[in-house]
Amino acid sequence: METLSLAGHAPAAIDLNQPGSYLTWNVFTVSVANLVLIAVMVAIFGAALLLPFPRGRGEDAAVPDPAPDAGIARVTSGCGPRGRAAAR
Repeated sequence: METLSLAGHAPAAIDLNQPGSYLTWNVFTVSVANLVLIAVMVAIFGAALLLPFPRGRGEDAAVPDPAPDAGIARVTSGCGPRGRAAAR
């Protein structure tokens, strides 16, 4: 009976005792493993852009919008001499 320790080797689905395979295109050389990883990351990024953002199931409709703060509107009314004079 063999036990696996933390420093031991776990069985792998792929034989990792061989050199990696590389793809070469002009001056670019990339390993197949890195190319697969890049493709998965691009697919996840594309899915995040295209899939709809999850929304609440009706809870948001019951919550009213907050009232606008008059102090914020006064501060953002303008910068410079005219904006400061209008805010006074």
